[in-house]
Amino acid sequence: MKPLVKRRMFTPGPTPLLPEAVLQALVTPMHHRKEDFKALFREVQEGLRQIFKTRNDIILLTSSGSGAMEAAVTNLLEPGQKALVGVAGKFGERWLELTEKYSVQTKAVEVPYGESVDPAQIETVLDSDENIAAVFVQAMETSTGARMDLERIGALVKDREKTVLVVDAIT
Repeated sequence: MKPLVKRRMFTPGPTPLLPEAVLQALVTPMHHRKEDFKALFREVQEGLRQIFKTRNDIILLTSSGSGAMEAAVTNLLEPGQKALVGVAGKFGERWLELTEKYSVQTKAVEVPYGESVDPAQIETVLDSDENIAAVFVQAMETSTGARMDLERIGALVKDREKTVLVVDAIT
């Protein structure tokens, strides 16, 4: 038998688990329609509401980060609607790819890898087209470490009644 080798991954995912979490996988899982699972699920949602300081619904997805991004695009937009994507690395490019594959008319604010998208550039595009239905950005671009100014970008989008802000905050 080969000895166990501890591997270290320096990638955005999958995320390594604590040994305690791995051991929990050996326990018989709760059935997702039983009361003990429903109670735990409600408890997790309430805890997340407190962490995120919201009273809004918390939606949990059993997918990769890219799966969550795709869910956001396909559930918030219809083909033919308009979106704006901030691109500062691989995951901004992923937003761009997803919106285009879903036939969303997409405008991009692209900056060189390692730089952050300037909120003024976002504002210029939003001011030029009142029909932009969504703005997609990362809180921090995992592939480069570039951090976006979400406070300023959020304020720009909040002023536009028909536009939602979608933030990939997985990092």
